[in-house]
Amino acid sequence: MITENMDLKEIRKVLGLELFLRRRQKGMSLFHMAHHIKIDRRVLDRAETGKPVPIYTLMRIISHYGKKVRIELVE
Repeated sequence: MITENMDLKEIRKVLGLELFLRRRQKGMSLFHMAHHIKIDRRVLDRAETGKPVPIYTLMRIISHYGKKVRIELVE
């Protein structure tokens, strides 16, 4: 995901939508996915709707889908 010229709120929304779509592709409900990842259902809902959640929680969700996040500082 290219985040150039996006503010933090937009980044969270795009990431949340991606997490939501991945969960739906797996055919899992919010409750079942949260239980599988071992996080509260409300926290997963917050992540999927682009609301603030701790970065370690995002990393846990993302790694569950077999993905990684790369953050790069640029000029």
